[in-house]
Amino acid sequence: MKMTRLVPLVLFAALVLAACATTAPSQPATGSFQAVGPDVSAYIAPKAAPPADYHLGPLDKISVRVFQLEEMSFPELQLDANGQIVMPRIGTLAISGLTTTQVADAIKGKLSQCCLRDPEVIVGLREAVSQQVTVTGAVKQSGVISLRGRATLQSVVAMAGGPVMETADLKSVGIIRYTNGARTVGKFNLEDINRGVAADPEVLPGDVVVVDVSNSKSTFRTILQGLPLIGVFTLF
Repeated sequence: MKMTRLVPLVLFAALVLAACATTAPSQPATGSFQAVGPDVSAYIAPKAAPPADYHLGPLDKISVRVFQLEEMSFPELQLDANGQIVMPRIGTLAISGLTTTQVADAIKGKLSQCCLRDPEVIVGLREAVSQQVTVTGAVKQSGVISLRGRATLQSVVAMAGGPVMETADLKSVGIIRYTNGARTVGKFNLEDINRGVAADPEVLPGDVVVVDVSNSKSTFRTILQGLPLIGVFTLF
């Protein structure tokens, strides 16, 4: 009689233990690691990279792949101080101021003339070294400025401490830029830019910004005064 009473109790205890075993969280083995939250790696921002339309400058490093000619492919090529590279068969190329897409097009053009029909060329940016501009003239802190992302004329002059108001000619601010190996200059009216009535131009790595000094008789001032249009780059 006592045994018949004990059987239901034993069965009940067994059922309770089974339920606990199915609901209790499993414990990781000793020495192992267990995730304690959602995977957020996809939401972590990658290291900032230059934009796709980044303009190359002196000492930048690129990669070149020519599919039909392995001898023309280079995992790394560095621009020299003048913004040029040297490649077999096509010689020296001045590529400072160009994007990687434009460089690929330039190489295609050269290869089409000498070696290949419909060449396939891919150019990539390996390392952006020339993220600097030079600011000089009537500013409070002349010198070289390191860029972090895109910059405009107004912001670059501000990073140089701003203009020396007693001597600066804000209507005559020049940007010297090397494009395809050629030196060009553009004149801008910083006074109008500050007032919001003129567009604020982008300053590119490798540019030289010159805030003109009023009443000076320098050669550069003469060049700026002779430019017919504001914001148009001209060879000089």
